[in-house]
Amino acid sequence: MLSRVRQDKDVGTVIVYKLSRMARNRYDDAIVMADLRKRGITLISATEAVDDTPVGQLMHGILATFNEYQSRESGADIAYKMGQKAKNGGTLGRAPIGYMNVIDRSGFREIRTVALDPERADLVKLAFELYATGEYTLADLVEEMYDRGLRTRATVRRPEGPLHESNLHQILRDRYYLGKVSYQGEEYEGRHPALIDHELFARVQQVIESRSTGGNRRRVHHHYLKGIVFCGACHDRGIIQRLAIHHNTTRHGNEYLYYFCRHKQTKQCQSPHMSVPRIEDAVERYYASLTFSEQFIADVREQIAHIVADENAATQLLKEQLAAELARLDVREGNLLDLAADNAMPVGRIRQKLRDRVSPTNATASRNASVASKTSCPMVSA
Repeated sequence: MLSRVRQDKDVGTVIVYKLSRMARNRYDDAIVMADLRKRGITLISATEAVDDTPVGQLMHGILATFNEYQSRESGADIAYKMGQKAKNGGTLGRAPIGYMNVIDRSGFREIRTVALDPERADLVKLAFELYATGEYTLADLVEEMYDRGLRTRATVRRPEGPLHESNLHQILRDRYYLGKVSYQGEEYEGRHPALIDHELFARVQQVIESRSTGGNRRRVHHHYLKGIVFCGACHDRGIIQRLAIHHNTTRHGNEYLYYFCRHKQTKQCQSPHMSVPRIEDAVERYYASLTFSEQFIADVREQIAHIVADENAATQLLKEQLAAELARLDVREGNLLDLAADNAMPVGRIRQKLRDRVSPTNATASRNASVASKTSCPMVSA
């Protein structure tokens, strides 16, 4: 409306149902009114006594102040109720895919709650399990789950369809599937049933983090362990979070590198800064403590041998197939050259023969090429 007022300049009066439908605070109301008055446009409220008289302007100001108060009061009330619902484990808004909003009428009153979606819950859990193997990218997993029957829920405007990569990434990151409810940075135990366990969720987060752009990439402050060490305090709370590097220079010009948890920036983790030598020593002690049983080593060697044997067999089979294809193409090429060099045949017939031999679906041409290769006589195939 304001764009039309400013550009077309064909508006003389603006009519609103209520002032609260035009602006929710005094600042916006003052800006709009200044814009309208500068262009000589009259504002009329269909349900309120607002005009250009001093009494009308006084009423306008009072109503604008009251509308702002009512808007803020309603917002605070809604925020409080949503916070209380989250603290009690309730789901805010529509349940994510894999769950469904239901109404329990088993008692004396209706209770709105969340239950597992019998059509999609198992498929969503399967998506977590497949991605945790590390063998699927998001794009691959989207196609795989679509083939298995995972679809988005139909709405009034859109029918059900495949998940997008962004939707799937959001699902794999959502702690709601652990039975948790989050509101304004706080996490509460939800009343809905958990779809996966913490161990599976942690493995999925580890795969995501290992593939993120933040892993093992060179930055201004690079260290060979950067991107592969994680916060132990967050791990104890079921959260996977990498340690970041902080570069510090003293007043004497000495430079130091420290590791710190990124959740410290949002005050979600209280772990201290740790010096790089301390982290290096911890990593060295960890790898020095790793031991493998003889049976484990033998099993790994056996599996590697099977994998190498399978790859060699597949490579040999592909080599044989390619060699056979090359031989077949050489025979066709020789026959075509011999046919083209035969000046006794009309040009039109030569072209027809060439088309027949090039066509892979012509069985007769294939048989003729085989005969020509055995007899070395180009006239036989003609």
